[in-house]
Amino acid sequence: MAYLPGFEHDIFISYSHLNEGADRWVSRFHERLEAVLKQHASKELKIWRDTRRLDGGQLFDRTIETAIEGSGLLLALNSHAHRESDYCQQEVQWFCDKTNKDGWGSSIGDRKRIINAMLDNLPFKDWHPAFSGASGFYFHDKTVDVGIAPSYRPGSAKFRNSIDELAISLALTLRAFKQEIHNRESEQLASDKTDGNGHTFPSSSVLLDTHMKDDDYAMEVRNALRSMNVKTYFNQSDDDPGESLENFGARLKKLRRIIIVFGNVKESWVLHRFGVASEIANGEKTALKVGVYYAPPRSKGNGGQLKIGSLTVYELDQADLQNPQAWQPLLG
Repeated sequence: MAYLPGFEHDIFISYSHLNEGADRWVSRFHERLEAVLKQHASKELKIWRDTRRLDGGQLFDRTIETAIEGSGLLLALNSHAHRESDYCQQEVQWFCDKTNKDGWGSSIGDRKRIINAMLDNLPFKDWHPAFSGASGFYFHDKTVDVGIAPSYRPGSAKFRNSIDELAISLALTLRAFKQEIHNRESEQLASDKTDGNGHTFPSSSVLLDTHMKDDDYAMEVRNALRSMNVKTYFNQSDDDPGESLENFGARLKKLRRIIIVFGNVKESWVLHRFGVASEIANGEKTALKVGVYYAPPRSKGNGGQLKIGSLTVYELDQADLQNPQAWQPLLG
């Protein structure tokens, strides 16, 4: 299982074997990118790259096409060799065709699903059209305007810095994609659930506000809520406490219920979210139901509630995940 639900692979690397070279450039790029990216995303992350020795005379095979069909993102190592390879150009086109029919399109919000990593200074006019619209990531000397600019040496500071920059961007794209997948699943959740006696239990909805550091804990909460027929909508953010607050506020005004996940994130981030919720409650003159989930090893206080200004915050922890009664004050 990949990081992205419903996909076999998170990232497909499209590259020319000519760029591997004697110093194993592509292999070392792949190894470092995967190691850094897993720190930002998840150890479950899966990157697919064809390591077979192929030449221009071999037929496009089903293995490649199947890998592309099962991948969420395509990372192209754009170069003169990549441009001249019919195989590489076919890979990009296959992925473009896939995005037109898989229901997600070519971008997630403002983040493209095809990422351009430039190994040399291939002129813009020679880029595949799928690379347009974004500046891409440089892995060559940008000061060379004429001739061929060599790729950064593997292991050099510039090589490492460019991979770090690329990894952060990929992690944010994957998280945005995962959030949209979960939110779409919530939309598809049945509005009513019937027990064996024919009684129906109307579903409710909750905004699950989580920092990127607490993805795994947020999934535990989401799974527990789904077992109670509760729709969960993710609002994920990164290290900037003010990131995505516009979306956060709009969703909170609509759903009126929120659970803030407090695990590895700093306390200041959680308090900032409480502050925004309090402002919305006061400004809208309407009641919000606010909960905080303490991820292990954190735990709730003895009272199970705390006051933040005029807000009553319901406290929950791991012991409550399988106890529907503990969630009723927040969900009722």
